[in-house]
Amino acid sequence: MPRHLSHQSTAWSVLENCAERRRDEASQALEAHGSVKKMVRRSEKSAEPDKRKQLEFFELAARFRETTDAEEITRLGNELGRLIFHD
Repeated sequence: MPRHLSHQSTAWSVLENCAERRRDEASQALEAHGSVKKMVRRSEKSAEPDKRKQLEFFELAARFRETTDAEEITRLGNELGRLIFHD
């Protein structure tokens, strides 16, 4: 094979390898981006129950503070205890 053709095919081979590496890097970046998006969604979903529990706690605490009925105080106190200690 003539020397100039050999050199061209080597350069072409290097160029193909470089392009392949770039494609692989782009694919890995897209996969990582997808994984990060999934983790964010999972994190947001797991935070939703915490927000609901927090809201429930504050509503119960407000009712507990406002009531003057002894039976209601006991019932709300028990509910607060179950909410806090997960019974």
